Amino acid sequence: MPQLPIRRLEAPDTGLLLMSWAAIAFAITRKHGDYTLTAVIFVVVALVLAFAACATRLRVSRRLALTVCALLVADAAIQAGPANHGHGTWYLLSRICAYPAAACVLATLRWRRMFIPALTLLAATALLRILATPTPPIDVHFLLTDSTRGLVHGLNMYQQSWPGSHGLQDEYPYLPWTSVLLLPAWLLTHEVRVGLLVAIVVAAVTLRRLARRSSIDGRSPRNEAVSRAFLPLLVASYPLFAFQLQQSWSEPLLVALLAVMVLAVERGRMRLAVFTFALALASKQHIVLLLPLAAFWPSFGWRRTVWSSAIGFVLVLPWLIASPKDMWDDAVLLNLHYPVLQRGLDVPSFFDRHGVVLGFGVTVVVVGLAYAVAFLRLPRNAAGFAAGSGLVQLALDVFNKQSFFNHYTLVMGLFAIAVVASNRARPRSATSGEAGERGVLVDAAV
Repeated sequence: MPQLPIRRLEAPDTGLLLMSWAAIAFAITRKHGDYTLTAVIFVVVALVLAFAACATRLRVSRRLALTVCALLVADAAIQAGPANHGHGTWYLLSRICAYPAAACVLATLRWRRMFIPALTLLAATALLRILATPTPPIDVHFLLTDSTRGLVHGLNMYQQSWPGSHGLQDEYPYLPWTSVLLLPAWLLTHEVRVGLLVAIVVAAVTLRRLARRSSIDGRSPRNEAVSRAFLPLLVASYPLFAFQLQQSWSEPLLVALLAVMVLAVERGRMRLAVFTFALALASKQHIVLLLPLAAFWPSFGWRRTVWSSAIGFVLVLPWLIASPKDMWDDAVLLNLHYPVLQRGLDVPSFFDRHGVVLGFGVTVVVVGLAYAVAFLRLPRNAAGFAAGSGLVQLALDVFNKQSFFNHYTLVMGLFAIAVVASNRARPRSATSGEAGERGVLVDAAV
């Protein structure tokens, strides 16, 4: 039986990953992450670009990709979000602050020391937007606020209800540590969205620290070194960034935890990496999709993946013991039984609008293809883990029953992690003795 060599890429193409990031960023600004035909086309384009970055040797100019991303960062200063989601003096100040924030982000492409002023102004823009909207008209804010406040009084979020909510009123569709991680912010400020803002700041600072270690020999060309100050800010400067925090969407927690996990692995702090991954698993259900990729990453490995899974299970065990049926109904069955929504930013919504039901089998096939690319083509390092995780999550989002603005921001965060980590993964040279790291052999029937 002959063997067919399948060579791994030395690194996913950062230019294509950045172009995929840009396509997603453009899509979620159309109707603020709800369905439009243009937005659906662009998320599909983003998926194609991500597959190309992870599976092929196609290359896109990094300078071109950075230019496109910079244009979208500039557009972020203009994109305000729905007018009814903010008003008054605080809202006006947030709109004014957005312009110098975007200017400072763009300035990092030339001056690395602008990173701190840029991140500070981005955080100020988001904080002002939060102050402008004490009670945003979205169910997520009620769920997270009341469930986090309920923890102080010993209440179980799976047995609470949210009578003031504009959507879900008797269900808590997340895993419990989404609320637990926001408890310190609630205790200090009585505002869970401050916790989400802190998470984004942590993610950006973490990626900046990872970027400083991204050159193998400690040196890099000036344009590449400067871009390493711009790239970490991609987790905080995409269009409608302040709008996401204003709405209380919890993906910033996941981006921060996964960024810390990657940096911890790169620095050899494996206990921290195991624990942060466990926290991510205990916060959102779909992080379980990253388990095979974490196990496949030699620096993390299957033993640490098992440990993270076990710790994550222990973290949610109190709620599972207290109300197994309520937790199963809210955290599992509710998500599985969601119908296709025609306002969703995904392919099934497009087909549903034309009277065609796109079965879940299509989703399984596309996600399975994403796994295959991650296992067979991507390098087994931090960049490969982050790029593969983003590819799998993007495949799920594009072909899921209900995908919106917030779901895609996790993908954008993972691609930012991958691009920052890819410089560190770039090999000095390839020799025949490195074949085991660069490629695998698979059996092929004659």
